[in-house]
Amino acid sequence: MAQPRSRTLPALLDEITARDPGHELIVGGGERVSYAETHERARRLAKGLLRLGVRRGDKVALLMGNRPEWLVIDFAVAMLGATLVPISTWSRTRELGYVLDHCDATTLITIARFAGQDYLGMLGELGGPGSARLPKLTRLVVVDGERSGALTPFDSLPELGVTVGDAELDAAQHAVTPDDVAYILYTSGTTSTPKGVQLCHGGLVENMWNIGERMHVSEHDRLWLAVSLFWGLGCENALFNLLTHGGCVVLQEHF
Repeated sequence: MAQPRSRTLPALLDEITARDPGHELIVGGGERVSYAETHERARRLAKGLLRLGVRRGDKVALLMGNRPEWLVIDFAVAMLGATLVPISTWSRTRELGYVLDHCDATTLITIARFAGQDYLGMLGELGGPGSARLPKLTRLVVVDGERSGALTPFDSLPELGVTVGDAELDAAQHAVTPDDVAYILYTSGTTSTPKGVQLCHGGLVENMWNIGERMHVSEHDRLWLAVSLFWGLGCENALFNLLTHGGCVVLQEHF
């Protein structure tokens, strides 16, 4: 496969999808999802997030295991020019509060519970969105969670975005540049508090393409990903190594 011309994540998804729309991109959660379907789901979700209030430069935190939704959220956030902040699913209350506050997250997309962790309970301990400990956090989207209070159910977002036209989303996507920050990945904090590492669109595309070239990756490859997506190895090296070459990722929800 030829080197992609694209230098942003949403443009890359557009380009690879156009080459082979029916090719599988995601296998996981009982689903087999093609590039075209992933692209369409990401656009519908991006429209919902736009109507919810997510804008260019916003920090959108993401907390869940390796599910197809993780990747769709990743692309949807990128389409808006917002920055994705993956959070470790092993986080405890103090760690969760630190990352959300430190990155100035305005939105958190989370699963209610995972691997014995009660994330909504942790948020309650922190005072919830808009509290003194989380003053910038204004939007809470929950996957597979309770439909109550100020929570926005994840599966309601596509319907919320039906009033957003293609032109409005396209304008947001076209404003994204290779130098924009796509991810902030937090270190484990073993020597001090965690550090937020900023990764730009252009570097994620170009560097990972070159890694894939050295590994002789092609569109025929399928990567079994048991490593958590919130790690750099997952959402950075592995994912865009495969995606720049048109491959398929097979997700294991947790190791």
